Amino acid sequence: NMVNQAIDQFGKFDEIRVELARELKNSAKVRKDIFSKNNQNSRTNDGIRQRLKKDYGMAIVNGRDVRRYKLWEETEHICLYCCKPVTNSDFLKGQADTDHILPKSRTFTNAMDNFVLVHNQCNRDKGQQTAFDYMTLKGSAALDLYLKTIQGLFDKKKISRRKLEYLTCTGADIPNDFVKRMLKDTQYISKEAVSRLKTVCEKTYTTTGQITDFLRKEWGLDRVLEELNFPKYKNQGLTETRFKKGNGETHTYEAITDWTKRNDHRHHAVDALVTALTKPGIILRLNNLNKLYQKEIYDLSFEEFQEMEKELGRKFDLKEFADQTAFSLAVPVESLRQQAREHLSGIFISFKKSNSKALSPGKNEIRTRSGTQIQKTWVPRGSLHKDTVLGQRIVPEKIPLTQLQSLEQIINPEQKSLIEAYTHEFGHNLKKAFSKKNLKTKPLLWKGEPLDFLWVKKNKYSKRVNLSSLSAAQVDKIADEKVKDLVRERIEEYGGIKEAFADLTNNPLFLNREAGIKIFSVTVFENDTLFPVRQKRDHRGLILGEEGLEQPSDFVALGNNHHALVYEDEKGNHCSKLVSFWDAVESGLQNIREKGSPYPIINRKDDPAHGTFKFSMQINDLFTIDLFHSETPEKEKEINFLDPTNRAKISQCLFRVQKLSTTTSGQLYVVFRHHLETSVKNEEKALRGITWDRFQSDKNLSRLTKVKINHLGEIIKIGE
Repeated sequence: NMVNQAIDQFGKFDEIRVELARELKNSAKVRKDIFSKNNQNSRTNDGIRQRLKKDYGMAIVNGRDVRRYKLWEETEHICLYCCKPVTNSDFLKGQADTDHILPKSRTFTNAMDNFVLVHNQCNRDKGQQTAFDYMTLKGSAALDLYLKTIQGLFDKKKISRRKLEYLTCTGADIPNDFVKRMLKDTQYISKEAVSRLKTVCEKTYTTTGQITDFLRKEWGLDRVLEELNFPKYKNQGLTETRFKKGNGETHTYEAITDWTKRNDHRHHAVDALVTALTKPGIILRLNNLNKLYQKEIYDLSFEEFQEMEKELGRKFDLKEFADQTAFSLAVPVESLRQQAREHLSGIFISFKKSNSKALSPGKNEIRTRSGTQIQKTWVPRGSLHKDTVLGQRIVPEKIPLTQLQSLEQIINPEQKSLIEAYTHEFGHNLKKAFSKKNLKTKPLLWKGEPLDFLWVKKNKYSKRVNLSSLSAAQVDKIADEKVKDLVRERIEEYGGIKEAFADLTNNPLFLNREAGIKIFSVTVFENDTLFPVRQKRDHRGLILGEEGLEQPSDFVALGNNHHALVYEDEKGNHCSKLVSFWDAVESGLQNIREKGSPYPIINRKDDPAHGTFKFSMQINDLFTIDLFHSETPEKEKEINFLDPTNRAKISQCLFRVQKLSTTTSGQLYVVFRHHLETSVKNEEKALRGITWDRFQSDKNLSRLTKVKINHLGEIIKIGE
């Protein structure tokens, strides 16, 4: 989409340059070593295949069998999780299999360093934990034996240092950066992109990420984003003094605390600029430089290389080698840093809206005796509600008198009659009857004492939760008080909820030990606002109750909100209405019945109850906060959004919608993230209004101006 828009606006490209996820060319010695290692690995695999056929009687040997055998030999035929032997029978009959040391769901890596061969039962018990976390739950004795075993294998050079690190890694320490699998995917995507780009421009050339990284430092663009962000962090006291060694001297400089260029979406623009300026001649020179660099460090051992970097006081990478050899590449554009700063300050980030559509056309194949019929249908583009279906029960609860919502809730019939008589003169308006002023002048007495609290019937929603997956917040929501006390005692005894219910098979929680009654799951109450998905029926399947008085059953929590509608009343006050994805789908289906098409899903008409429609709001919509568009600005916060010279000012106030929900009082709750920010978690108070913001009241909606940005980062629409 971006490429096509660029062609439409600027015409055909003269030249395209693409950065590939590859490294610089290796020296002859390094290439020879890689070739030798590949050949050695191939010979080893062939030898294992022959051994499995000859010694173990396997007729067919595939790559998975070779990998299992390598892992079996690597751990000396021992299962690391139970420290019991993995016998020949276990290996041949599939009773032992490969396990990801670090869960694949979090690392996406199938590297040999992330595999061990263990018993199937141990693999199932471990689940999605890391190996270290799993062994920790088994107790100190099992953990000590495990650590001693893996250290012994490392000392014998049976396992690599990386595998040892994986085997001792906790779930909290799993790195979040790109892993090898992701790098391979990136390499494939960029390669495919090049082949497609060549269909629109023959002169499509490639460079590598390593070259881009080198040139970014060489041309002084490595800290340009930090310089642009520095003033706003400096004003909030979020900077620190750092020390840098160079040429035998130590220099000090000020930097943003815990900040990297990847915190800013514009780091892609900096890399794109460097890539565009990377000519083939530069690539040739850097390839030759890299060969000299590899020759320099090839004969050094790892310890010698570390010692050299320690004496140097910094990394001895390709850039450092270039500096020491007086290698330089002239900046290809005059005042490059200054021009880059100016353009970067006015960049707008375009975000894709994942929930812009609610329904997609689909087809159902219906097989009949006469043949297959195709039925056209419409399919929701997401889940209508959360998976768990909850039940409803009526439970007694003691509440303050001022929180009473209905006379029908009251359990005690005498108290009900008393309150009914008391509220009669107020038209049974409970809020008015139980105001602080009224209760002070005319207190409600029960048995001679002021009635401050009373027991009422409350509808509560409940679900069953396995103890093994019970969260700390759900403990206080357990419906049965006796069970709740037993669970709390167990958690206190073991010092944590995970430890308390780690092994319920061998160490169950008893409701009645003498009778052998065990607890494996509990009923907990849920506080969400729920929606009934059906009505109660009798044994014949007929709905219970009269028409209009049916009894709802099977409640679910609605899924994500689809959009919010913002209105303005006659007094200029803003109010909102939140529309769930469920309601959006219902609206689309109604449109299909009436017009044959589901759209528009968003109702942009004025609402008699709310006022004049102003704008809609969805996740990833862009808004300026406290900045308004005017072609003839007069007020302080007004500027012309279509004037290119104002892009830097607009960028400072441009935010995207990150979260949409409502407060307990029914007001719209919106979390905004600055359009340049890549992090979605940082909500430091000092940076509110700078990198993020939050609205918890409809009155703040008047501070917003909606803007639409195309794939090229240009404002194409202001307002709805």
